[in-house]
Amino acid sequence: MNEPPAPIVAHTARPPDRAQLMSEFAGVLKLARRQVPRDTAALDESGPTGRVTLDAEGRDRLDRLEARLIWHQHFEHLSPDDLRRTLLEAIAAYQTSFRQGERPDSKQVAATFMDQWAREPAHARVFLSVQHLTLTSALDVGIARFVPVAHDDHLKQSAGGKVFEQYSLSCQVDATGGTESKIVERAMQQAVRALSLLRFHLRQAYRGLHDNQLLFQVSGAYIIELDDATQRRGYQGHRAPSALALPQLPPDLVASLENEGRAIQALPALLQERVETALEWMDVAARAPTWKTQIPAIFSGVESLLVPEDCGHKAEVLTVRSVMLQAALGEAFFHPAQTYSAYLVRCDLVHGTPLVMDLTGELERCAHDCAWWGIDIITAYVAYASRTPVADASKLVRTLDRSDAAEQAWRWFSAEGYDAIVSDYRAAVGLPVG
Repeated sequence: MNEPPAPIVAHTARPPDRAQLMSEFAGVLKLARRQVPRDTAALDESGPTGRVTLDAEGRDRLDRLEARLIWHQHFEHLSPDDLRRTLLEAIAAYQTSFRQGERPDSKQVAATFMDQWAREPAHARVFLSVQHLTLTSALDVGIARFVPVAHDDHLKQSAGGKVFEQYSLSCQVDATGGTESKIVERAMQQAVRALSLLRFHLRQAYRGLHDNQLLFQVSGAYIIELDDATQRRGYQGHRAPSALALPQLPPDLVASLENEGRAIQALPALLQERVETALEWMDVAARAPTWKTQIPAIFSGVESLLVPEDCGHKAEVLTVRSVMLQAALGEAFFHPAQTYSAYLVRCDLVHGTPLVMDLTGELERCAHDCAWWGIDIITAYVAYASRTPVADASKLVRTLDRSDAAEQAWRWFSAEGYDAIVSDYRAAVGLPVG
């Protein structure tokens, strides 16, 4: 599907976290009351409802709210551009009223926005085509149902039955979403899990199977059947890539890329191998179908750089060293509480701890933020390694542990109430505690 995802539901609904979303938007509106000179504004845009002028704090709060809503199922019927536009229009109208001497209620404005734009995600049954696998009878594995196309009268009689004529097997799953593409994406994720389960049991039952015989997969052809019996059909690859045609690259991007590439090439062999491993893990994360595989891949890459030794309290060690690394370069750092909590999510995923459904997009957004953080850490690591005369990864992080930046980071952690994280980190790496 190349066209923008189309909304498939029209009725409004209150999201389960409506109160929290209202509070966040009301906070942005309160910051919008500030008188900000246009020449110093962090955001200055005009639209049909007036001009929006925000300082750095206001823009940061707006960006965070926007990022939250982009990944929220109740707002995913809006494209990112439409979401941005509706937020700015609401803020502009609020600022215009405020400048005219009115005192609009920020909580009421936020409530009106949420109730106007939130949509209940649609529930649908999705029929997906499966290639390289043939079954002689239907197979229900709980999370999905595999049905031979030749035996599925309902599918053959549907408006899109011809879509499946070239396939012998369909996978039927239930999914929700605000757009057709989101429903199909989530259905495909569920189908992948079901195929993995089937593959596992086939491998046990038929020991003589060759690996090449277990490469069956969802092909991309689908039919959606909504609760009201409306049907849609089409083809969508699992996170299918979109063609990227770039104009002439900006000189600063070219220079940055070339400089970092040469810096990696100039590193001692053992450090270069660490960076290459981290880059490979980040590539795995970029291609991963869901946050459940993205988050572990990102942390595996960063951990290969910052925790090369065998030690306990890896969440604390990685969190503290990531702050120290960026502090050593005079850079702003990702909030350590977010790093620490994201690493714990990674541990839950790796060790199979059940996680609640990501209804509000919180974990999907966490993966998105972690990807940016991972890029920053790799770049900072290359810069720090390039200027530090050691050839071993363990020795490199030891210089970080004993640097002036370490002292600065520890003082910051203490001031923010994170003494326990620092104490566990120090105990894990053999530094005096207390």
